[in-house]
Amino acid sequence: MNRVSSWTKFILGLMLIAAVLAMDYAGWRNDTSFISGTMPTGSITSGLFYLATWFTAVVFAPILILAGVIQYVSMRLVTLHSNSGQEGQES
Repeated sequence: MNRVSSWTKFILGLMLIAAVLAMDYAGWRNDTSFISGTMPTGSITSGLFYLATWFTAVVFAPILILAGVIQYVSMRLVTLHSNSGQEGQES
Protein backbone atom coordinates (compact mmCIF):
# COMPACT_ATOMS: atom_id res chain seq x y z
CA MET A 1 0.00 0.00 0.00
CA ASN A 2 1.42 3.35 -1.03
CA ARG A 3 1.19 5.88 1.78
CA VAL A 4 1.32 9.61 1.35
CA SER A 5 4.23 11.09 3.27
CA SER A 6 3.63 13.43 6.17
CA TRP A 7 5.36 16.27 4.34
CA THR A 8 3.11 15.84 1.31
CA LYS A 9 0.00 16.26 3.47
CA PHE A 10 1.49 19.27 5.21
CA ILE A 11 2.52 20.94 1.94
CA LEU A 12 -0.89 20.27 0.33
CA GLY A 13 -2.60 21.95 3.28
CA LEU A 14 -0.32 24.96 2.99
CA MET A 15 -0.88 25.11 -0.78
CA LEU A 16 -4.64 25.26 -0.26
CA ILE A 17 -4.22 28.16 2.14
CA ALA A 18 -1.82 29.89 -0.27
CA ALA A 19 -4.31 29.47 -3.14
CA VAL A 20 -7.09 31.14 -1.16
CA LEU A 21 -4.78 33.96 -0.10
CA ALA A 22 -3.63 34.50 -3.70
CA MET A 23 -7.21 34.63 -4.96
CA ASP A 24 -8.18 36.98 -2.14
CA TYR A 25 -5.23 39.22 -3.00
CA ALA A 26 -6.28 39.17 -6.67
CA GLY A 27 -9.72 40.46 -5.67
CA TRP A 28 -11.75 37.37 -6.46
CA ARG A 29 -13.42 37.58 -3.07
CA ASN A 30 -15.39 40.60 -4.30
CA ASP A 31 -16.84 38.43 -7.07
CA THR A 32 -18.73 36.34 -4.49
CA SER A 33 -21.27 39.11 -3.93
CA PHE A 34 -23.83 37.14 -5.99
CA ILE A 35 -24.43 35.00 -2.89
CA SER A 36 -26.21 37.91 -1.20
CA GLY A 37 -28.20 38.71 -4.35
CA THR A 38 -26.18 41.68 -5.57
CA MET A 39 -24.58 41.86 -8.96
CA PRO A 40 -20.87 41.04 -8.83
CA THR A 41 -18.45 43.64 -10.08
CA GLY A 42 -16.42 40.98 -11.85
CA SER A 43 -16.92 37.48 -13.14
CA ILE A 44 -19.32 35.01 -11.55
CA THR A 45 -16.96 32.23 -12.63
CA SER A 46 -14.09 33.61 -10.58
CA GLY A 47 -16.47 34.03 -7.64
CA LEU A 48 -17.56 30.40 -7.89
CA PHE A 49 -13.96 29.25 -8.21
CA TYR A 50 -13.01 31.33 -5.15
CA LEU A 51 -15.89 29.84 -3.14
CA ALA A 52 -15.01 26.28 -4.13
CA THR A 53 -11.36 26.83 -3.22
CA TRP A 54 -12.27 28.57 0.04
CA PHE A 55 -14.61 25.77 1.14
CA THR A 56 -12.02 23.16 0.18
CA ALA A 57 -9.32 25.00 2.13
CA VAL A 58 -11.51 25.49 5.20
CA VAL A 59 -12.46 21.81 5.30
CA PHE A 60 -9.29 20.05 4.14
CA ALA A 61 -6.32 22.31 5.00
CA PRO A 62 -6.56 21.87 8.80
CA ILE A 63 -7.08 18.13 8.39
CA LEU A 64 -4.10 17.77 6.05
CA ILE A 65 -1.80 19.91 8.19
CA LEU A 66 -2.73 18.15 11.43
CA ALA A 67 -2.52 14.71 9.79
CA GLY A 68 0.93 15.52 8.42
CA VAL A 69 2.21 16.74 11.78
CA ILE A 70 0.71 13.80 13.70
CA GLN A 71 2.06 11.29 11.18
CA TYR A 72 5.53 12.85 11.31
CA VAL A 73 5.62 12.90 15.12
CA SER A 74 4.31 9.35 15.42
CA MET A 75 6.83 8.03 12.90
CA ARG A 76 9.63 9.81 14.78
CA LEU A 77 8.45 8.28 18.06
CA VAL A 78 8.29 4.81 16.51
CA THR A 79 11.78 5.26 15.07
CA LEU A 80 13.17 6.49 18.39
CA HIS A 81 11.45 3.68 20.28
CA SER A 82 12.70 0.98 17.90
CA ASN A 83 16.24 2.41 17.99
CA SER A 84 16.27 2.47 21.79
CA GLY A 85 15.05 -1.14 21.87
CA GLN A 86 17.84 -2.27 19.56
CA GLU A 87 20.47 -0.53 21.67
CA GLY A 88 19.25 -2.37 24.76
CA GLN A 89 19.57 -5.73 23.02
CA GLU A 90 23.16 -5.09 21.92
CA SER A 91 24.44 -4.59 25.46
